[in-house]
Amino acid sequence: MIKTFGGGIGSMKYSGLIKIKLIHHTEFSIIVPDQLYLNDPMVWFQPQTWLPSILTKDDHNIWCQLTFDLNENLTVKANFNNSQLLNSFSDGSFLYECEISACENLPAAASGDWCLFGSRPFIKLYHHTNQDAKENIEKTQELWSSSWNIQGTKELENIGYCYFTPLSKIQSEEDLRKIAMSPQRKLHFLRDGAEIPNAVPANWKQTFLVNDILELDVYWSSPEVRNSFLSFFVDASAIAPHHVWWHRQAPAWYEVVAPDILRIATAAKGKLPFNESYRMYYEENAVLSLNSMVVGDAATLDGLAAPMSEEDTQFLFKIHDTGMCPLTFWFSKPNQDHYSEIDAFKSVFRRD
Repeated sequence: MIKTFGGGIGSMKYSGLIKIKLIHHTEFSIIVPDQLYLNDPMVWFQPQTWLPSILTKDDHNIWCQLTFDLNENLTVKANFNNSQLLNSFSDGSFLYECEISACENLPAAASGDWCLFGSRPFIKLYHHTNQDAKENIEKTQELWSSSWNIQGTKELENIGYCYFTPLSKIQSEEDLRKIAMSPQRKLHFLRDGAEIPNAVPANWKQTFLVNDILELDVYWSSPEVRNSFLSFFVDASAIAPHHVWWHRQAPAWYEVVAPDILRIATAAKGKLPFNESYRMYYEENAVLSLNSMVVGDAATLDGLAAPMSEEDTQFLFKIHDTGMCPLTFWFSKPNQDHYSEIDAFKSVFRRD
């Protein structure tokens, strides 16, 4: 898969909300965009990449500027300050009012609809399955978690995930690739710095390209198999953090791995209830809040594979839940090692 991000930011101004996290690496800390919510119309967006955050301080407020891509053609900028904090959540995220700079057709790039219940954003997501499973889910009003990782090739021992997507239909092989599935059981990724010819030969594994292209085994499926779906409004704070690829070239930037896959973490063989309105809340007894996310070096094949395979790894971002506005925290404790202060929740052990 070859994607090219980055473009001009339009002159239109929008008002909305942004859900963010403060995360720590061994070398630095950054603020990352989880989701963006537009006030009019009520649609939400899943950031696919982001640049390092820019924070400034004046006599009255601390300001944060985030620049990120919503797709390969649309870059936006969000600005907010510490006085615009609305809420904080158990997943270590914070919700702010923000001003958004983007192009005129921003709403057309939305991932879906959203609404606010009890000062918490809920986003519309879909769970794709077959007809028999759909009928059983509707009868019991609960989803059973899966032990499979994103890649769909390894079982996880001490955690389960309920899988969702903003895709309303699975109609093509491209749709399947977006949720890490394929009729060919393979996906391909190109590492940073690789030089690829105009045409990749059929025998590329016998050439120098074997060191530049990652062939990843994934779960088999076809569009016909996933012929039924259920739609939910899901509490955004219940969603597990995305894993990321780190593109180290200057300026460094970060890419969400499988942005069309959203998951809620549970205990192994856990179940998630939903109500008659198909609304799914964060429930402490059902949902696990994870405080780490895999970060893979996009310049290496192992780095490309790490977030998808979810093996136990030391290459992590750790999510900081300070109880304090992250913008205030940024300036109150600068240039310190916050990474080692957080015990990462070991969530991805392979079953023997």
